[in-house]
Amino acid sequence: MVLLKVMEFKSSEVLILMMLTGGARYANEMVKLFSRQRVQTHRSTVHYALHRLVRQKLVAIRWLPSKNGGRRKELRFYHLTGRGHIELQRCLELFDSF
Repeated sequence: MVLLKVMEFKSSEVLILMMLTGGARYANEMVKLFSRQRVQTHRSTVHYALHRLVRQKLVAIRWLPSKNGGRRKELRFYHLTGRGHIELQRCLELFDSF
């Protein structure tokens, strides 16, 4: 049971790293991508995973202008760091070894 929780915990981080290979993304955009791919996750799970990835320096934050003219002029976008690319590659190789 504990192993399953650890795998679930890590898998959301790996999926986020994979999403960011295409470029910087806004957190809510990632939540919608999870939903579109029929991956059940809660919005807070994505936000907590992003914060962990930032603390580990696998993901960095970049403030970019809002495109939709909402109440925020700038939005926080997340993008992979060099360490993030290396960690993603390591995780994918680990998954391939199963």
